[in-house]
Amino acid sequence: MAVRWLGTMVGLTVALLWGVGAVWAADDGAGPGPQAQSEAAEQEGPEVLMRGPIHEAFATQIDFGAKPGPVVPRKPPEPVEEVPPEVRPEGEEIVWIPGYWAWDEEREDFVWVSGVWRKAPPGRRWLPGYWEEADGGYRWISGAWVPAESDRITYRPPPRESLERGPTSPRPSDDHFWVPGCWIYYADCSCYRWRPGYWAPCQPGWVWVPAYYVWTPTGVIYVHGYWDYLLVRRGVLCPPVYFYRPIYLRPGYRLVHHVVIDTPRLLVHLFVHPRWRHYYFGDYYGPVYARRGFYPWFRFHAGHHGYDPLWPHYVWRNRRAGVDLPSRLERWHQYFAARPEARPPHTFQQLRAVGRARPGSPAASLARLGRPATELAARHPSRRLIRLSADQRDRVTAASRQYRAIAAKRSGVERGLGLPARAAGPNVAGQGASRSLTLPRLDRRAHLGSTVQGFGRQARRAPTSGLDSFGSHAPAAG
Repeated sequence: MAVRWLGTMVGLTVALLWGVGAVWAADDGAGPGPQAQSEAAEQEGPEVLMRGPIHEAFATQIDFGAKPGPVVPRKPPEPVEEVPPEVRPEGEEIVWIPGYWAWDEEREDFVWVSGVWRKAPPGRRWLPGYWEEADGGYRWISGAWVPAESDRITYRPPPRESLERGPTSPRPSDDHFWVPGCWIYYADCSCYRWRPGYWAPCQPGWVWVPAYYVWTPTGVIYVHGYWDYLLVRRGVLCPPVYFYRPIYLRPGYRLVHHVVIDTPRLLVHLFVHPRWRHYYFGDYYGPVYARRGFYPWFRFHAGHHGYDPLWPHYVWRNRRAGVDLPSRLERWHQYFAARPEARPPHTFQQLRAVGRARPGSPAASLARLGRPATELAARHPSRRLIRLSADQRDRVTAASRQYRAIAAKRSGVERGLGLPARAAGPNVAGQGASRSLTLPRLDRRAHLGSTVQGFGRQARRAPTSGLDSFGSHAPAAG
């Protein structure tokens, strides 16, 4: 009875959630897998995981405070050179952004957050993150989507704690969402002033990422708010991998991606970890993971832990179609929390094994989070994926080294400048010389047809240049 209910609910709502025509109950994908940790013995090659952190260039979870991230006890390995999957989304604005190491508290080891094919948000370029040595270990410094028209990154002293506590006035209509407030730096007085939150009109097909700050060893980077695409239109996400042995140290080693994440299923099994400032996907159900700081994404907004840009848009999108998304996701979550055997497998190897044993059931379809890249292209022609030749993939791999160089330059600049003191007064930011980083232009030719800063023409025009000017104070330049 429960499985029948699940299949019915999935079939009724998938098109509303993600705007795709396929019904999960009709998919003959792989099913749920074992819920214990992978029992596979140490193997030569990497293990493709069906759970873990989502590349921060694909989805950004916003922390209200500009605070340093946690310190891990071990030094991360050198970055792994990757070869992207043989399919990518159609369009000139698509770029391949390489992956990075992330600390897995459960394993007490690093996992590789694989690279991503990404349609850049309009007018943005990716500033990659890096690992820095810190007292007692190492700390991840986050990347960000920064304005493409500027090649200069400016650092400021950290602002004071955010004053954001949610809406301060009634919603004007069901077609409005709340944009959180933010401290804004004013160069004329070298001070911060609070820009209150405000209601803004929702836009079909667009997610608003509000202004926020990225902490660095030399100050904070202000990221202006921007419009981004729905998840299914952002690109192709590759799953993280775990190396049982350090084969990535071998000369000439390259990690070749053949498996991709089936993006429409992400929102059912999506979690947020504010301490690590990442979205996570897969099986993070149960009290153990709750104690470790994982929140189901539909509950994250309620505790003032930060801001989830995806949530207000998808709630509004479903409300327009008569669907109570919070209640529906709560029921899905309770279903999987109570049935460990129905949860997504932890590895792609488990996914394939369980799919052969129990093909075709609604629960099995819902738990299938990954599939071979070529299969995704064949089964979902509406996603407009195109095949790449071996030569094209090699060119993309070579082009991705530019991001490594930018991350290295950023690391050197930020570690060399040192962190300015926080302001003593309530609004004063502190004095001192301007600190900045000059970014190189990306090789446009290496990105398979890109035309502007490596990010090309935008297939869809954003609703406006931004919402920041809608608030009571516009952000100051500089």
